[in-house]
Amino acid sequence: MDEIIKRRTLRLSESSSERRGTNIGDKLSAMDGVKSVSLDRGVVNLEYDLRKVQLSDIEDAITRAGHSLLNTLPARLKRAVVRTLEKNEFDNMTQPPSSCCSNPRGIVDATKKGH
Repeated sequence: MDEIIKRRTLRLSESSSERRGTNIGDKLSAMDGVKSVSLDRGVVNLEYDLRKVQLSDIEDAITRAGHSLLNTLPARLKRAVVRTLEKNEFDNMTQPPSSCCSNPRGIVDATKKGH
């Protein structure tokens, strides 16, 4: 199947962006599905395949690495919306196709007979 590439920009909290400890780029690059990671002054730019990894997984990896994301209301809301959209998109693409009703053949057959 084709990849579903997502591009995201995440901002680290001020204390995390100043910290030199664990390299977030290495941790994120090692994740299956992450295509590219770049860091610049507390800003993390990512490309990843939604079929393999979602924003929630990336946020968890950043937290496990000892860093935190920007915690302002707009930043939290934006990430929450993105997580919801990604979950819905992932759920929709993993569901088997379904018809619009329980008996589409019956409807098609009835219209052919002139009913």
